[in-house]
Amino acid sequence: MPEGSLLFLDCYKPHCYGTHTGWEIYWMHFDGVLARLYLEVCAEGGEFLIQNDAALCVHAVMKIFESFDTRCAVNEPMLSKRINDLLTQAMLSSQHEKKQFKWLGAIEESLMFIAQHVEQPLTLEQLTENVSLSPFYFSRLFKKETGFSPHEYIVRARVDKAKYLLKSTSLPLKEIACRCGFGNECRFSTTF
Repeated sequence: MPEGSLLFLDCYKPHCYGTHTGWEIYWMHFDGVLARLYLEVCAEGGEFLIQNDAALCVHAVMKIFESFDTRCAVNEPMLSKRINDLLTQAMLSSQHEKKQFKWLGAIEESLMFIAQHVEQPLTLEQLTENVSLSPFYFSRLFKKETGFSPHEYIVRARVDKAKYLLKSTSLPLKEIACRCGFGNECRFSTTF
């Protein structure tokens, strides 16, 4: 294990570790209602190792140890917060979560794409090609993150832009319909 790595183990399962060279190790045991859930999210039930992004996690561990270095009584709520911070940072550093956040970035990118091209005809294929996801997976993820299907979101974005233009300009209805991607006034009126 490289220097600065962080390893999470399920303390209720037997394990052993050692080294053929010298090392310094900090360890702590914690448990709680959410501890098991964090472990399952990060490691799918086993142990997991953080190497590349461990610096923030190691910093969180050191903050926890500092809580015990003072001569004052341990501040339980602060200690709980620091353990929670550590677990959250570990979760964000895990490969599973990185993949998920990568896809969430794809949704954010899609939302920006829709905002920038709202006046154009937008298809599911355009949105999925832009972020390299399958239409089925993209649609599920989009709905999960926004609460709307891609089509519903596009319609709402067009209506929102039309509302803004109706309030802030004196453009004719035909022009607003065109600028918002409705194509014609009849379609705009029906949707609106």
